[in-house]
Amino acid sequence: MSVERAAFIAFHACPLAAPGQGKSGGMNVYVRELSRAMGESGILVDIFTREHEGGCGIEEIIPGVRVIHLPGGPHDASIGELYSHLPDFLHEIHAFRNEEGRTYNVVHSHYWLSAWVGQRLAQSFSIPHVVTFHTLALIKMQSRAGEAEPEERSTVEREAMLTAERIIAFSGHERDAMARLYGTDPAKVTLAPCGVDLTKFRPLDQREVRKRLGLDGEKVLLYVGRVEPLKGLDLLVETAAQMEAGEENVRMMVVGGGGPGEPETDRVRQLAKERQVDGLIDFVGRVDHDDLPLYYNAADVCVVPSYYESFGLVALESMACGTPVVASRVGGLPTIVHHGHTGYLKSWRCPEAFANSVEMIISSSGLQESMGAAARRRAELMGWSNVAAMISEEYLALISGETEPETDVMTSPDESGGSPEATRRRRFSLLRRIAGHFQRTMVAGILVMLPIGITALVLKFVFDLLNPILQRFTDLVPGPDIHGTGIIALFVLIYLVGLVAAFVIGRRLIDVAHRAMELIPFVKGIYRTTRTAVQLLGGSFDAEDGDKYTGVVLIEFPRPGIHSIGLVTSRMDNPDGGEFLSVYIPTTPIPSSGFLVIVPDTEVITTDITVEDAMSVVVSGGILTRRVFERSAFEETEVGINGDYRGTGK
Repeated sequence: MSVERAAFIAFHACPLAAPGQGKSGGMNVYVRELSRAMGESGILVDIFTREHEGGCGIEEIIPGVRVIHLPGGPHDASIGELYSHLPDFLHEIHAFRNEEGRTYNVVHSHYWLSAWVGQRLAQSFSIPHVVTFHTLALIKMQSRAGEAEPEERSTVEREAMLTAERIIAFSGHERDAMARLYGTDPAKVTLAPCGVDLTKFRPLDQREVRKRLGLDGEKVLLYVGRVEPLKGLDLLVETAAQMEAGEENVRMMVVGGGGPGEPETDRVRQLAKERQVDGLIDFVGRVDHDDLPLYYNAADVCVVPSYYESFGLVALESMACGTPVVASRVGGLPTIVHHGHTGYLKSWRCPEAFANSVEMIISSSGLQESMGAAARRRAELMGWSNVAAMISEEYLALISGETEPETDVMTSPDESGGSPEATRRRRFSLLRRIAGHFQRTMVAGILVMLPIGITALVLKFVFDLLNPILQRFTDLVPGPDIHGTGIIALFVLIYLVGLVAAFVIGRRLIDVAHRAMELIPFVKGIYRTTRTAVQLLGGSFDAEDGDKYTGVVLIEFPRPGIHSIGLVTSRMDNPDGGEFLSVYIPTTPIPSSGFLVIVPDTEVITTDITVEDAMSVVVSGGILTRRVFERSAFEETEVGINGDYRGTGK
């Protein structure tokens, strides 16, 4: 059995509409390119969409893939007004099918409006219904204050999730939200990423592209997409204002949206004027989709500051062109952007965090090149042919009965109850979930018990070591033997040592003992490391040690693209302007050894991390990285074997 013909429902999103025109965007591109890839694989696809200005009748994307425009309400109707026209559109599809006498193996709906239509078509055709929602009402309303959706939307979405045989989600985040907010069974949700045209979106010669676009030597930040509140373009303006003082040679390009007169465009322009960065931002307007690769290749960084993105096609297109991405950590973007490798994901929508990450990339050609190369490699895994193959397999599984459909009044139940293969898969899936639950629970238990167990072992070791010695002294005390007097004496001894350490003379005596221990070969390494770790854990880092350093920086070491923690030991004037810094790079977990480098101050990233916090990261082997760097507007990405840190900095 094979999939011969599929019906796509894209009621409000004509795949032939140019992205950035009105509500056209990533969904239009998705439907067009997915259907094209399926057509190239031999599946015939009919895409049903509503008539609109400039779109009517039947048009072919490629032979075997047709866009069929049918009446579906006034051309100028808003999305909120389209719901009432769905029954008429459904009637038009039935009339068209009856006239042509075509049959379909599967209905694939895109967006909630289409899902209402697709659900009823699949029922009447007695074929499976597959839904890709692209965005969900309840997630959008949670992502940004003031977002409003039609009352019917969440109801239709919930009903479609209940009745559809398969739901295609772009990320685990979307699947989990369906289960949490809509009560959807995760077992009927399949994850399949969006795709990209790897032939169209590919690395080009940046100098030639910039010359063609009339750009000079500026660092270029790029935004691509519709200009609407949910896209967060105001954050890009605030980021420009944050960078304006330190980066005089930066140009920001906004591709998409309309010209003056559109409310959100005018609002963003006014904000740029108020922040005095209107001279840094070019509002390019709508650009033909075939010309977008020029802009991606001209850019040093592509910024995606959205409040919510179901998948983030712009980020993927940018990566396919070899341009790093700085994006909000929302929706499906973490599925596409590999934080610290192909760009940076920001958990906080604040301009300082975005500016830090952007500045880090544009200030290091090595980092920009390595991220760009990694971005292209990652994008190559998401070509449209791969995505189409994944979804086609879902179609085939549904029509061949390998996956048992949900039983509901609006669908045709599978009387066979499913094949033996389907039963085996369900049992295997259940066992895998049980095994996963057991593994996660055991790991959580180990993480809780491990520090307790280590503490108990250390205390037992100290007790077994000192108790016999101290017991001899307590035996000299007249009276009956009392078990455990050795440990009591230990507590007394610790208290007395602490009491001595509280006085100046006592501290000097202890310092003499410290120096004596550090003169003994082999012992000094173990002793110094242990002492430093204890001081850091106790929050009592030696002030004299801290005073040796004048600051903490991130420095590219041992190779470009890898950043290590460095401690500034001295500063010297640079005859060419600025300063030379003497930077000590400690190794982990023994910070008493390391590397000393002397570099211009322009080659390091200054941080506000304290010396104590930096040493705690090194001694802990990176365990405390997230805690320390989050306090300083940094984000943990990857800690290398020598304590190397890849992250964002100011």
